[in-house]
Amino acid sequence: MKPSEIATSFRLEPGLFLSDLEVATQEELFAALVDALVAAGAVLDRQALLRLLVEREALGTTGLGHGVAIPHARSMVARRTTLVCARLARELEFGAVDGRPVRLVYLVVAPYGAGGEGYLPLLGVLVAALHHDGDRERLLAVESFADLEKLARQLIRPRIQEALAR
Repeated sequence: MKPSEIATSFRLEPGLFLSDLEVATQEELFAALVDALVAAGAVLDRQALLRLLVEREALGTTGLGHGVAIPHARSMVARRTTLVCARLARELEFGAVDGRPVRLVYLVVAPYGAGGEGYLPLLGVLVAALHHDGDRERLLAVESFADLEKLARQLIRPRIQEALAR
């Protein structure tokens, strides 16, 4: 797969942006995110992915600071590389590295092998953007699906192409 194909291989759909999501726990958050993936046809087994996300979080927090968490998983229950974004109605304690609660969540899921080529580049771009002041502000400013599409078009996909071209 060419870098340009990998950069555009992850899916964005309106149902994969959850605005003002009301959750009280990480488990409720993961359930809502996975339910959105199931509704989009991106996941084959809801319970397996939920278990995987909880187990991954137990290894170490995906709350990376600045009010953002980036949980992620590769699994054979994922049909394709998919990004889900949730803006939470209230901050959620996540054990983030900076001690701040989370308000914005970007979940990345992908299968192993074919269909999952964009997983690591997508995850890498999101993490790098979070640690760059200007890019972090763009991540934090996502309030709608249109904002998420714009972020993907202007920041995420071009950075994936740049990283893969090196």
